[in-house]
Amino acid sequence: MDYSRDFLHVDLKTYSKILDCLMNNNKIKAIKALRDHTGGSLKEAKWAVDLLHHEKISTSSAGVPPKEAKRILTGPQIVHVVLDYGEGPVEIDMENMQLRALSELGRLGVHTCTKMLELVEIFEAIMCGKKIKIEDTDEGDNQ
Repeated sequence: MDYSRDFLHVDLKTYSKILDCLMNNNKIKAIKALRDHTGGSLKEAKWAVDLLHHEKISTSSAGVPPKEAKRILTGPQIVHVVLDYGEGPVEIDMENMQLRALSELGRLGVHTCTKMLELVEIFEAIMCGKKIKIEDTDEGDNQ
């Protein structure tokens, strides 16, 4: 069963903006922020914002959104990562991880830099709420 259809995934910045709009009684701006991020329909965004408002701001029974309303979720935000390049642990943020991989290509090698950039891609997918599939591959196979 695919539960992702029950949720609208947004990044932390968008989620915070939507909550801020709701706290300031500006539901229209909250709906616009959600639509700008997801590209969803007006009805879907309105119902999702109504549901978030009902859950976080006003729990009164008046104006309860329909059961078809999707929940707005934000994934975990990866702030920094600790890696060991063979010289001891180094704490870096996501952007610096990409820059370091590219700037130290000569020293680390193509294989290590490729793995680092793949890690950044995986972390970004997790933060966007995407499902990650782990596949066991044999580098000798031509799959």
